[in-house]
Amino acid sequence: CAFIEKLLPEGWRKADAFTTNTSYEFPGGDGVIGGLFRDVEGGKGENGIIDWGLSEATLEEVFLRIISDEDANAD
Repeated sequence: CAFIEKLLPEGWRKADAFTTNTSYEFPGGDGVIGGLFRDVEGGKGENGIIDWGLSEATLEEVFLRIISDEDANAD
């Protein structure tokens, strides 16, 4: 996790964490994805990463997260 977290752009947050799988959310920007691919592929062997991937959140996922956050903060 420390290896990945130092590569992520400012504003990242850990979305989920399990024993062998961690998900992060981060803002996109010019060159962010290409840089992550290059850096993760270059260091995955020495950091114990067997498999990894990137995906873009769907509009439905964003909506559900906003609703969940608002429900959690409701009085």
